Amino acid sequence: MSLNKASYILVSLMTMWGLSVHGKESVKPKEQINYKVTPVTQVKGIPWGIEFKNENELFISMKDGQLFLYNIKSKVLQDIKGVPKSKVHGQGGLLDIMLHPEFDKNSRIYFSYTKEIEGNFTTALAFGTLENNEVKNLKEFFVANNASKHSIHFGSRIVHDGSKYIYFSVGDRGERDRAQSLAADQGKIHRMTLEGQTPEDNPFVKNKQARKTIWSFGHRNPQGLVYDLKNKILYEHEHGPRGGDEVNIIEKGKNYGWPVVTFGREYYGPKISKHTSLKGYVDPIYQYTPSIAPSGLELYTGTKFPEWTGKLILGALAYTHLNVLDIKDRANIKEQRIFQDRKERIRDIKQSPSGDLYYSTDNGQIYKLAR
Repeated sequence: MSLNKASYILVSLMTMWGLSVHGKESVKPKEQINYKVTPVTQVKGIPWGIEFKNENELFISMKDGQLFLYNIKSKVLQDIKGVPKSKVHGQGGLLDIMLHPEFDKNSRIYFSYTKEIEGNFTTALAFGTLENNEVKNLKEFFVANNASKHSIHFGSRIVHDGSKYIYFSVGDRGERDRAQSLAADQGKIHRMTLEGQTPEDNPFVKNKQARKTIWSFGHRNPQGLVYDLKNKILYEHEHGPRGGDEVNIIEKGKNYGWPVVTFGREYYGPKISKHTSLKGYVDPIYQYTPSIAPSGLELYTGTKFPEWTGKLILGALAYTHLNVLDIKDRANIKEQRIFQDRKERIRDIKQSPSGDLYYSTDNGQIYKLAR
């Protein structure tokens, strides 16, 4: 047996036994708590993003291009018209949705989606105003450069900081070297104003060769973003290849390494880089080997699950579970996995205004989580 193959098997066994390759321990809570899921609704297709309008109404963006508003009490599913024209292309389609922090006043909703340009495809963002179950005054304010025929790694999550700015992710689109190029939008976290403009204090606005909206770079395929409004911290997670899924704290102008620094391997076996840590690049606060394929990310701030308050919660597509990370002690992050036995690919997770937790799966289910 080759050394590389033996090492990969060892890492896989360590993960199964609850040990991290970092020496961080995957610890179950001392008190066993049982959780249950209650079906809320089922839709046909993949519900890529979910977002609460209020406690009883939930927006659902469908990868195939539809947007629904579901009333949890009346069980009425309303089709919303006027959404941006998107294109289903491999992993692409209508992707994330986000409500303006003052949605109750301005009814503004943001979208990320796959846009076709002369037979090529890229990630785009737009916002519009919701009026009588129709999006009006649609404005497309970001279109990533380097459109290509590749059908992978579009990103793309959107969050706001509660006041002036939005952050959103664009994957490397399968062209990994673009993640290190400041001239490319791919493999980046971007920052813009809520009005769709470039902030003057972005890190690369004075670099003539750089894309002005870049906030951080060196990312592979980020499908999780959440902003900690209290502590003003932006958390991100991204898909590694064969191993090396990452959870990161995103900071202004920093390089997160892909593909120069990574725990991941090529799908056919060999290392992508000899470096898992390197001066000048930011290390993840946590990484998953083997890959769990993370999607969706929430920072729980409610009280209905006090054991999770202040923890990150993310979905897993490949390993089909909810993943709870206790990040208080970053030198000893604790991990909990629940619902692995359900065998459902978890796509997104959101906290309701009252502190309930809901999540969506790739088989079209929306669930409510309870203790």
